[in-house]
Amino acid sequence: MNHTLRWPTSNLSNAESQPQAFSSYFESHKRMFHDEVANAFMKSTTMHDFSINHIEVVHGYVHYTIGGAPPTNPGGIGHMWPVEYSAFEPMFMLLHA
Repeated sequence: MNHTLRWPTSNLSNAESQPQAFSSYFESHKRMFHDEVANAFMKSTTMHDFSINHIEVVHGYVHYTIGGAPPTNPGGIGHMWPVEYSAFEPMFMLLHA
């Protein structure tokens, strides 16, 4: 492949991205992301608590939201979700910056 997939139609080599599914899922979950980050700043008492118990959870959600994965996306797993491929997804750098 010469491109990454977000919310693919299948796990086959001819799969296509479903940008509308990605956008829809993000729209319905962005408030949760916001609230989780706000909770991290308000409730954390140590850096460990902040990073492991709050921010790491949001970090995983963002990988899932961009890539899409079963059962939310029954078609397949996007490239942002598996560790082996996620760094090839351009949004990976935005998330980790």
